[in-house]
Amino acid sequence: LQPAKIAVPFLCAAAMHELGHLAAARLLGIRLRSLDIGPLGATIKVREGLISYKKEFLLCAAGPFVNLAGAAASAFIVDRCDAIEWFCAISLMLALLNLLDDLLHTLVFVHYKVDAEQEQFADDIRNG
Repeated sequence: LQPAKIAVPFLCAAAMHELGHLAAARLLGIRLRSLDIGPLGATIKVREGLISYKKEFLLCAAGPFVNLAGAAASAFIVDRCDAIEWFCAISLMLALLNLLDDLLHTLVFVHYKVDAEQEQFADDIRNG
């Protein structure tokens, strides 16, 4: 296993993933504050405080969708080289890991929002 053989396909798959998120944000009219790239991935921060659940879902799903589409497209290339095989595998891995992470994030976000709304409702009742 040679790291150099994996680096370029990994960077291509990761770049496609983030471009999927950025394209979705643009199509959905979500204004972004920043795209922070760290050692374990990237984080997109929106300018708006909260966005709708539908937009949140579409924004989260866009990156994995692009990875799945890239993996599917690369699977149909007849004369595949090692780099294409790695790209396909890495794209699938990124898609699955991000779908799980985004799903957990969305569930926690929804749970937090529901808890906050219930607390606000209780405060409204207490305060008349």
